[in-house]
Amino acid sequence: MGCFDSLFIKCPRCKTELEFQSKSGSCGLNSYDELHLPLSVAVGMDGVVVKCKHCRRKWKLDCCLPKYSFVQLRRTKQEEDY
Repeated sequence: MGCFDSLFIKCPRCKTELEFQSKSGSCGLNSYDELHLPLSVAVGMDGVVVKCKHCRRKWKLDCCLPKYSFVQLRRTKQEEDY
């Protein structure tokens, strides 16, 4: 069994705590709420469906991830010496 990180959100219907798990990101058995979820963890749980243990409704997590990631390359001083 591997490690994972978890997002805990209350069920909109009955307020029971739902747990979504992700194996992306640090996978350090960390727990997050929806206000503090890192993008690297959210990527692995986008679209995951869980069933509420109390009201038995299924909920799909939509993380609203950005369409693009922006990266920039810069030369380091070591590279300039070559």
